[in-house]
Amino acid sequence: MRALFSFDEALTPAVLTVVFQIVAAVVALFAFAGAIAVLTAVNTAGFFTALLTALGVLGLGAAVILVLRLLGEIWMTQLRIQDRLSLLVEQGKERR
Repeated sequence: MRALFSFDEALTPAVLTVVFQIVAAVVALFAFAGAIAVLTAVNTAGFFTALLTALGVLGLGAAVILVLRLLGEIWMTQLRIQDRLSLLVEQGKERR
């Protein structure tokens, strides 16, 4: 976790995976709690509306998790590119 709060060392994919799992769990928990809250406040007249709203909340939670995963993959790709470029720069300096 030290890599998250210091700029001296690069983030590793393992650290990003742990952070993604924690954030995804929190998002899933809030989505599930929101769906349960909608279903507990349902009356007989708006049952299908409440059911669709609960499904929408769960779908939104899944979409947020997927977007976070996509952003994490892009971030890890950028970190790999930066690592490769720094290795190339070091090799170029050694050849001089």
